[in-house]
Amino acid sequence: MVTQFPHDYMHLVCLGVVRNIATMLHTGRSNGRLTGTVVSEISEHMAECASHIPKEFQRRCRTLFESSRWKATECRQFLLYSGPVVLSNTGVSRRQYENFLYLSAAIRCLCSKALIDEYMDFVQGALQYFVDMFSEIYGQQRLVYNVHSLNHLASDAQRYGLLDNFSCFEYESFLGVVKEMTHKRKPSHIVQQICRRLSEREFLIMSSCEYQDAKPHGIPLKHHSDGPTVAGVEEHLQYREMNWNGQLIALKDSDNCVMLDGIICVIRNILKSRECSKNVTILYEVFSVQKDFFTLPLSPGPEFVGRPLHSGDIGIWLVSSLDQNHLKQSNIAQFQSVIKCILLPTSNSGVSVAMPMLHNL
Repeated sequence: MVTQFPHDYMHLVCLGVVRNIATMLHTGRSNGRLTGTVVSEISEHMAECASHIPKEFQRRCRTLFESSRWKATECRQFLLYSGPVVLSNTGVSRRQYENFLYLSAAIRCLCSKALIDEYMDFVQGALQYFVDMFSEIYGQQRLVYNVHSLNHLASDAQRYGLLDNFSCFEYESFLGVVKEMTHKRKPSHIVQQICRRLSEREFLIMSSCEYQDAKPHGIPLKHHSDGPTVAGVEEHLQYREMNWNGQLIALKDSDNCVMLDGIICVIRNILKSRECSKNVTILYEVFSVQKDFFTLPLSPGPEFVGRPLHSGDIGIWLVSSLDQNHLKQSNIAQFQSVIKCILLPTSNSGVSVAMPMLHNL
């Protein structure tokens, strides 16, 4: 019977563990508390990263000083995306930072279709190691139920698949939509109002092509004429964005980083032939340097032994030296894998961290 009630990682991990860690970094008497100067530096870096968060994210993660009021999406964003970047090379101890990386890498594997099966053994050992080291870093009194329950998260994922298959994020994000379905001046009969609006919405989706295909796959949108071009495509129509496999790829800095067959690139223009509407060409620049951002030993204890986990194994890369002198041209359909990435700046000028985007809620 216990196995029929999986742990919801939105409340367990994001709100229960991550927000607690972020709060302990700057408040209370925790052993892991940082100085005010370090917290300010991390918060400034987080504010800088906020402008690089893609359009799919409804919220931008606020600073550490406001961590006690973080929403679940902000906690998830800190855990899987900005946290590993902003906590690197700061006053956070190596042991404390590595402990956070084990949690971040484990949850990333459990949220990715491409990683969950291959790295399940790593996830089980990493979560166990995180829990074991948590009390040593932050104190025995901090080893609460939420932290202990992480040991069972991998088992839930083995039964039910990706964490998002049984998390509350989808329902939490839909609450705002439901709220807009009610009359603010007529608070009575709320349930009836919501049922009618949902029925109307379903009817429109089923009957209208406009609702079914608001952003068609592979069709460029938002025409413009001031982007870069190369020889052979000067007469092509230029566009600012397009939808590709449910991903918004755009020229805006926060939405233009993609991984093309494993290579991190920055999209500079989207072109379409006047003769063939399906011939979509992208102009892009490639980072000359693409290397691992971190390496985690898989043998911190006797529980799991093997080769180290390199960040590149799970799609996280440290990139630099964008080749701006060589604009490459390709038909986007020729790539077997096109994955939108989040590109976050590090504390070193000209160096960024690129990682695949896992969520759109």
